Amino acid sequence: MCVNRCICTNLTFAELIVRAQRDRLTFESLRQCTGAAGDCGLCEPYLKAALRTGRTSFPVMTTEELDQLDTTDPS
Repeated sequence: MCVNRCICTNLTFAELIVRAQRDRLTFESLRQCTGAAGDCGLCEPYLKAALRTGRTSFPVMTTEELDQLDTTDPS
């Protein structure tokens, strides 16, 4: 199973990364504009990792594992 989107908004991390980069949005600004990670919150740590690393898909991971990802990890 992979995590690649906010299920509440059905927006993919790829779409959200593009929007954040295009509009120069912080995580909080992106949340306010799109609603992503604003309802159930399950995708919040994944979305934060996606914005930080550029990755668009993740295996199910703990928050600690997601925090340890760095921007050079291509997987």
